[in-house]
Amino acid sequence: MNGGTVPEADWFTDPHDPSLLRYWDGTAWTDRTARAPALASAAASTQHLEPSEVLGRAVAYGLLIGVVTGTASGTVAAPVLGTIVGAGVGAFVALPASLIAATFISRSVASPHYRRRVDATLLVLGIATAALAIGWISLRPLVGPWPALTMLVVVVAGLLVVRPRLRRLGAGATTSTDRADDDAER
Repeated sequence: MNGGTVPEADWFTDPHDPSLLRYWDGTAWTDRTARAPALASAAASTQHLEPSEVLGRAVAYGLLIGVVTGTASGTVAAPVLGTIVGAGVGAFVALPASLIAATFISRSVASPHYRRRVDATLLVLGIATAALAIGWISLRPLVGPWPALTMLVVVVAGLLVVRPRLRRLGAGATTSTDRADDDAER
């Protein structure tokens, strides 16, 4: 061992092979080795990011969903002009919505309730989108219900794709149910 104080006898990471533990007898390394425990799986399940990093990622996910949704529903309404207008409207609507949602989520990134906040926030966004689609369809627009239904399908699919990614950004799995959820989502 290097340094001024000599550590007591114990198992340490092998200085030549980090996948092994080597026994230090208090004066010298011995020939006794063992496999190092797999700590990577626990660390890989979550990425403990700062709230600002979670905020940025959540806003980016929201904008991506908004632009894809606007583009898809605009294309269904009017293939050329609808695509361009839909992308712009999608970004315009998604930016404030994703900022609000991301702020709510990022404030609890270290909380054991982080995953519940993510789920609740995404559920609210899904319900708001469904209400918007129903409102659109009830107005009986000239282009029919297909743009609204497309919007609903794309947003719900986007939220389902983003959910496991957002859940892994915060506090680690606190229960076996959370861990099972993560394993099922991978």
